[in-house]
Amino acid sequence: MGWIDTVVFGIYLMGIISFGLSVARYKKETSRDYFLAGDRLPWYAIGASLLASNISTEHFIGMIGWAYTYGWVIANFEWGAWYTWSVALWFFLPFYLRLKIYTMPEYLERRYSSASRYLLSATSIFTYTTALNGAVLYAGSKALYSFFGLDYWMGILILGAATGVYTVIGGLMSVVWVDTVQCLIFMVLGGMVTVLGLSHVGGLFKLMTYDPTKFHMFHLTHPQCPILAYYLCSFFVGAYYVSSNQFLMQRCLGARSHWDGRMGLLFSNFLKLLMPFIVVLPGIIAFQVLPQLKDPDTAYPELAKILLGPGLFGLMMAALSAAIMSTVSAAVNSAATLFTIDFYKELIRPNASEKELIRVGAFSAIVVSIIGIALGIFFAEKPYVNPLTGKEGPYPVFELIMNLFFFIGAPLSIVFLAGIFWRKATPKAAVWTIVGGYFAGLFCQYVIFTPFEKMPAALTVFLQSDLLRQWKITADHSWFVTHLNNFLWIAVLNGAISLTIMIVVSLLTEPKPADEVEPFIWKPSVMAVLSTTPGGKNGTRNLVFWWAVCILLTLSLYASLAVFQYRTRDAVPRNTPVLQSVIPGTGGKTP
Repeated sequence: MGWIDTVVFGIYLMGIISFGLSVARYKKETSRDYFLAGDRLPWYAIGASLLASNISTEHFIGMIGWAYTYGWVIANFEWGAWYTWSVALWFFLPFYLRLKIYTMPEYLERRYSSASRYLLSATSIFTYTTALNGAVLYAGSKALYSFFGLDYWMGILILGAATGVYTVIGGLMSVVWVDTVQCLIFMVLGGMVTVLGLSHVGGLFKLMTYDPTKFHMFHLTHPQCPILAYYLCSFFVGAYYVSSNQFLMQRCLGARSHWDGRMGLLFSNFLKLLMPFIVVLPGIIAFQVLPQLKDPDTAYPELAKILLGPGLFGLMMAALSAAIMSTVSAAVNSAATLFTIDFYKELIRPNASEKELIRVGAFSAIVVSIIGIALGIFFAEKPYVNPLTGKEGPYPVFELIMNLFFFIGAPLSIVFLAGIFWRKATPKAAVWTIVGGYFAGLFCQYVIFTPFEKMPAALTVFLQSDLLRQWKITADHSWFVTHLNNFLWIAVLNGAISLTIMIVVSLLTEPKPADEVEPFIWKPSVMAVLSTTPGGKNGTRNLVFWWAVCILLTLSLYASLAVFQYRTRDAVPRNTPVLQSVIPGTGGKTP
């Protein structure tokens, strides 16, 4: 990377930090000012921040790498969100806004018990600190190494410190408004890479003719996205990841009105419809332009090297950093909020003043930032040995992020769904479902879906008895391993086990009194918008209208691809592209 790109990237970092600090100057007199932006967030900022928090290196690196290999089917992970986000819009978020809660665990305590609250808080803090802070910083450092030649630890320090400065000082207000700017940056610049890429290969329709199977997105047995497993998994996992995840919902809780909170959630889904064109299509373009890539995860930076000139390449790195920093800032802010509100205020200092809670929140954010940086350096410095293959290599950060959320998502989704829709769901059942679901996830991952000879050593020692050996699941005979070895199916099975635990334990234990449970049970009246903003129910501010528009757009996109797949159903997948590839270093000439 040339000096122009370095200067451009440096200007971006300085600019984003300065903007975050300028926002941080607003007055913070109460803990709600710090953790929930004083209930001042407009819908467009909420929507942009939700998308920015959700998009990171697992999209610009991992998802584009998947698209390079598998094609447009990966777009299901973005377009398929309409289902889970609709559930959050009409069933979950109205409760949270009416209750004026700080955290998702707080809702669990009011519906079930304090034990379920602390289980969720601890789980969330661990997840945000590891998968959404340490792992993302490590992945970002790999990009900085590719572009600038920086050591991993230096890249982690730069990204972690730059993000931590405005997050610690400004709280949620700074996080959301910086996210809004960063969302605009990575969508515009990411879209520019796509447009230039399409121009390079002769346009979208010509690209679709090279290998039509790359644009087939409906597969029952696809190795990465079997469509049935995806939608079943959306039920078992989506109720947590979208509807009850502090990492995302905290923005909606800081809305200036109920309408702004729910419209912000809906607006983020509109933006999500654009993401496959930014984080999937470039992977397919790269497959045609660079067929010889050994590592598909390098598809995006290698494609950018061909398409972008001096200065623009630095801007592209700024776009990637925007996606990284928005996710890290959300993770730091959410973890700090959970510790301060759910542990410090509830268990350590119940009578803490508002100023004290703000100080603890800022200190917690510093600690979480430091831990995230330390974990990122750990991932970078310590070799990773795959327990299944025994091969050494870099930490699979994208697998870590996906597997961790799908691991915890199933039992937590069942707890929230049962809490809202089933009056007989009991406090003990909630605790048993969370704990039992975690163990069920381990059982599914390391027993049912793992060949016997590749199980962790501790398990193989346990399974050496003659009796158990007769029951072992082998690579040759395991139907699960052969046909369903995918994290989506693992989550579905874990969800089914968690649902069974919830039903059985609820029927065997005493529920809370009906009058205590009733306020937390969904009813049609909950969907009504309570808004202090005039016109929040009619005209252009009608949520039903915009939700219907979003659904129609989504279904239209799905329908167009379904028709294309049907018409090209007999097309044969190509192992190599039809296009002559452009090799870096040849001045744009083909060999």
